[in-house]
Amino acid sequence: MKKLQGKTRYGNKGITLIALIITIIIMLIIAGVAISAVTGNNGILSRAKDAVNKYSDASADEAMKLYLLGIESEGSVTGDRLADYLKTNIGNDGLEDYQNNGDGTAQIVLNGKLYTLNLSDLTFKYKGAGTAAVRNLKQVLNNNNEDVPG
Repeated sequence: MKKLQGKTRYGNKGITLIALIITIIIMLIIAGVAISAVTGNNGILSRAKDAVNKYSDASADEAMKLYLLGIESEGSVTGDRLADYLKTNIGNDGLEDYQNNGDGTAQIVLNGKLYTLNLSDLTFKYKGAGTAAVRNLKQVLNNNNEDVPG
């Protein structure tokens, strides 16, 4: 081989194969870490979904509290008076549907969200998005009248 100023003819002409392989391996490790940070169990996407769900629940609770505050401002409306109020105000102030469960609670749909409401103390539980309250229908089958969800 012919030497050029102390270097071989093929020296300093490019990256070696080993350096290329090491670079690719390092890039794959970095990509794996980045992908797991985005899509893992505690990744950015799952934390974003959790945040959306928490915001939705908090927003629904706040909407119901404001609605009940508006009812309370009209006077002492609880129990049967509240049931009558809700029944007659479907379609007003975001109240989309109402169903008295007959056990001191009612199901109401307020702005597309389903709640179970205690008619005596105005406590409630958010049940999720809904378009109608769950109805109880009389099932007439073999002379057997039973309340069934429907």
